[in-house]
Amino acid sequence: MSVVDRVIADPIQPAARAYRESADHRYIPCLDGIRALAVLIVIFSHYGLGALMPGAFGVTLFFFVSGFIITRLLIAEHARYGAVFVRNFYLRRFWRLVPALLAMVAAMTVFYSVTRPALAWPELYAAFFYYMNYYAIFHDTTMAFYPLWSLAVEEHYYLLFAFAFAAVWPMKRRLALAVSTVLAAVLLWRIYLALLAGGVPANYTQIATDTRVDSILFGALFAIGLEFSAIRERLRRFDRGVVMLAAAAGLLLTFTIRNEVFRETVRYTLQGLALVPLFYGAMFGTSLAAARRLLETAPLRYIGRLSYSLYLWNLPCLVLVGAALPDASPLPRYAASGVATFLAAAASYYLVEQGCRRLRQRYRPGHAPATRPLTPQLAAG
Repeated sequence: MSVVDRVIADPIQPAARAYRESADHRYIPCLDGIRALAVLIVIFSHYGLGALMPGAFGVTLFFFVSGFIITRLLIAEHARYGAVFVRNFYLRRFWRLVPALLAMVAAMTVFYSVTRPALAWPELYAAFFYYMNYYAIFHDTTMAFYPLWSLAVEEHYYLLFAFAFAAVWPMKRRLALAVSTVLAAVLLWRIYLALLAGGVPANYTQIATDTRVDSILFGALFAIGLEFSAIRERLRRFDRGVVMLAAAAGLLLTFTIRNEVFRETVRYTLQGLALVPLFYGAMFGTSLAAARRLLETAPLRYIGRLSYSLYLWNLPCLVLVGAALPDASPLPRYAASGVATFLAAAASYYLVEQGCRRLRQRYRPGHAPATRPLTPQLAAG
C-alpha cells in the first residue's frame, strides 16, 4: 500500500504533514483545526454569545473549506486516474452526509411528535431532500432544523460542480474563468436584490443558494489557482505578515460594519477574498506557521473531525435541554446544552459516521466497483 493509500485509509494519522500546494490526496491536519474553529464559532453564537461571535462567519468558513477540499480531491483524482468518477463522488457524499442527517432528523421528529403537534411533512421533505434554505425563506421552521439551510447550499453545489469539473477540468483555465464569472455574477445578483428588487424576504441573501454559493466557490477557486505555477508564485510573495494582518483586518471590518446594504451585498465577497491569503498562510506558508501549529493540535483536530455532527446537533440539544430544564437560567442551560451537544456528536460520529465509513470507502477513487468516468475521452486526461 502506498503512502497516499495509507493516508486515505486512515485520514487522522499525522504522517503526511508536508503539505503540497498542488493537489493530492494527502491529509492536511490544519483543515480539521479550521473546521473546529468554524463549528465553535457557530455553537458559541447559538449559546448566548451571538453578539460577540459572528455565527454566520462560522458557516462561511465551512463553505470555503468545503469548496477547497472537494475541488482539491477532484483535481487529485483526475491527476491520478485520468478521470473523475462522478457517480462514485455522489455515492461518497451520500454515505458521508446523509446517514448522520437522517439520524438527527428522525430523533427530533420523534421528540416534536411527542411534545407538540406533529411536524409538517413539507418541512421534513425540505430537511430530507436538501432544500431547507428555500423552505425557510418562505415558511417558519423549527429551530432544530433551521441550520440545515447551509447543508442545502453545499448539496446544491455538489450536484452541479462535480459535473462541471469533470467536463471542463482538462481546460482548467476555462474552469477558473467560469468560477470567477459566477463569483462576479453572484455579487451583482446580491446587489440587485438589495438595491433594486422589491419584496425580497429578509433572510434571502443570507441562506439562498444563489446568493451564498460564492462562499464555497472562493474555496474552489483557491484550489484551482494552486494548480497554476504563476498563481502559486504570487501567493508565496503575499506570504508576509503585513498581508496577513491586512486580510485579518478586512475580516474584522466585515464583522463591525452593521449597514444592512453592505451586509447583504459585498460582505461575503470581502470575506472570501480575505480568506484566500489567510488559508494559504495557514496551510502552505511561513507567515502563519504558529497558527498552523495551533490548528494541528490534537484537541482541535478532534473537534474538527466531529464538526459535522456538532453542527447537526448543537441546536437540537439546545431544544432538548430547554425542554428538560424549562426553569433553568441561561448559563446552566447553555452549559448543559454544550455537554449534550458533544455527547450527541460523539455518538453520531462513532456510531453513524464511522459506521458508514466502510461503505464510503468502497467508492474511493481506484477502489470502487467497476465504474466509468463521465465521458470516455476524460479517461485519457
